[in-house]
Parts: sequence; structure tokens; C-alpha cells
Amino acid sequence: MKDKLQLEEVLPYLNNDVKIIINDTLYNFNGVYKSLEKEDDWVVDLDVFVCSLSDSDLKLVLKPLFDIKEFEEHIQQYYSSDLTFRYYDSGHNDLTMTITYNMMGDVFTDTLITRSDIKDSPYWFVQFLSKHHFDYRNLIGRGLAVDEKQLNKINHI
Repeated sequence: MKDKLQLEEVLPYLNNDVKIIINDTLYNFNGVYKSLEKEDDWVVDLDVFVCSLSDSDLKLVLKPLFDIKEFEEHIQQYYSSDLTFRYYDSGHNDLTMTITYNMMGDVFTDTLITRSDIKDSPYWFVQFLSKHHFDYRNLIGRGLAVDEKQLNKINHI
């Protein structure tokens, strides 16, 4: 049986204008389905959306965690001192990321993500990942999301 997206995997992205693919059609989702191919919009309540999770071929369009390296400047704004970023990875969605910074004369190191697990990540960082559509649940690897850089390679879009 094919793996399906679960509501808890989709919810963090829904308020952040995420693109979704439903039955081979690309949409923006920000409380309404908005077709990128047509001019029409229609509001869908959450119950209808949840039903579409199980009844259709729905995929999110996300960035692999590996691409977070391009967002260092955005992460810097959460800290008052310069950051040193370190990455330890063994694939597109298997990443450990640490930052080192100075505060009041001491040096601190925070782990923002460990082996693509967010259990010990700061709340602001999980929000950041959702807002910028990063795949921190390995949905791309499970075939439940599409790498946004691959969209132009998909025939139906």
C-alpha cells in the first residue's frame, strides 16, 4: 500500500503559501486552492482538505534540507552576533547543522537540526523551516513531496 501524507505532516506548511500537487495539477495553498494554470480560486475548508489527503494523489512541493545553506543570511537575523555555520551531511535530507556564536564574551554552539530530526530544535527554527518550505520530515525521500528544483522536470506542470 502506498504511503499517504498525514495531516500532521502537512499542517505546518499550510499557512505559508506552499505549492501542492493534486492529481498532477500544481496549486498554491494558503487557505484556498489556487491553480497556477487557471485564474479561478476556490475556498476549501480543512475537512475537505483532509479528505483529499486520503482520496487523491497529493504531494507538497518542498526544499530538501541540504538547500538550507542558501539561507544562512536569513538565520543570522535571529542572533545579535556573527554566526559560524557547520554542516554534517550524508545526503540531501540527512543533515546536522550547528551554529557557533559569541554572547557576553562566551562562545556557544547550538545544534539547530540533528540528522534531520527536529525534536531538540528551537521552536523559531522549526517555524523557519516551515515558512521556507524545507522538508524536515523526509517527505521527498518517502515520495510524498517533490523537490521544488525538480518541478520543471515534471511533465504535467
